[in-house]
Amino acid sequence: MYRLRIIWILAIAGCAPSLFGQSLVANGGFEDENTCTELKAKCAPEAWFIFSREQRYINKPNYAFEGSCFISMIILNRMQKGKRTFIESKLLCPLKVGNKYRVSMMVRAEPVEKNFLYVHFRKNDMFLVRQWTELVTDPSQLISYSKVEPTTKKGWNKVEFGYTANGSEQWLVIGHLTDDENVGQNKGFDGYGNLLYYIDNVSVLPEDPDEKICSDYEVARKAIYDVNERHSLFDERMQRMKDSIYNPPRMAKPARAIKTDTLLLSDILFDINKSTLNPKFTFELDQMAAKIKSSNFSHLTIVGHTDSVGTESYNQQLSESRATTIFEYLVQQKGFDPLKMEHRGEGERRPVASNAGELGRQRNRRVEVILFRQD
Repeated sequence: MYRLRIIWILAIAGCAPSLFGQSLVANGGFEDENTCTELKAKCAPEAWFIFSREQRYINKPNYAFEGSCFISMIILNRMQKGKRTFIESKLLCPLKVGNKYRVSMMVRAEPVEKNFLYVHFRKNDMFLVRQWTELVTDPSQLISYSKVEPTTKKGWNKVEFGYTANGSEQWLVIGHLTDDENVGQNKGFDGYGNLLYYIDNVSVLPEDPDEKICSDYEVARKAIYDVNERHSLFDERMQRMKDSIYNPPRMAKPARAIKTDTLLLSDILFDINKSTLNPKFTFELDQMAAKIKSSNFSHLTIVGHTDSVGTESYNQQLSESRATTIFEYLVQQKGFDPLKMEHRGEGERRPVASNAGELGRQRNRRVEVILFRQD
């Protein structure tokens, strides 16, 4: 928008082994961070794609099962039907027809519910699915877990799924993939009514110890890691791909390359710890608005960020409010088209400097305006 914990092939020795016991999922521990093209900062796990801006990529060594990073997944919401998030990764090697595989992951939840957590192997990228409900049209394609083993680390469980391959598997999707909305007696809801599951250490392993690894696994891993678009830029790319598939007439002309520019607004634009604009510094925003209008942009995204001082929930709300303030100013005062704009807050999750000192914290308190244009 991504530190490997899974065991890779011993390429260091100069040759690949004929057999393997390592995962077919790249970056299964979420430790390698991707530097996103449009944000120019570390913002998401390498090799993984996240299907909602509300999905959290968390770096907290004291909470992770191993290492520092893990994913927080929304399973359902008390008030909003159908609200949930998913994660997806492309497999390093294709699965072999008829062979059995073991999918495992560490899950922190109270408790882990069998009807809420599924894995799904797909031939195509899930970003081409126009609605999440398209995933549940054939429940037989969903795999529920076969075993849960509590670990010695409080709250974390090892969850396993058994699977027999049909040969079409290229992508792995994890999430609550049915229309079950039964909240029941579950714990783990956050202040926004979301039921959260935390995911770490995802792996896909063959059960046959003699199964050989594919010859191009290193090439595949590099290609997966080389995809650096996240967030709005990746959404744009996938929308164009959807259009070419579902609405061919709209793609009659060759598409021009999408480029981005990121403009920064410092925290001096706002009153201290507030989202109201400081009138002494609105000239900075006015200058930026003029620059944007002269850039021939197709659309823009406004992203608020904070330092780590204060609670996570407070920082999230402050970042969202500041992004909203900029959005409203550009629309109401500068005549920007709201249909060509979006805004969101990232709280303290995307620092560009250390929060240990004031200079670093000042850099982290910012609003980014990401311009998308076609040249």
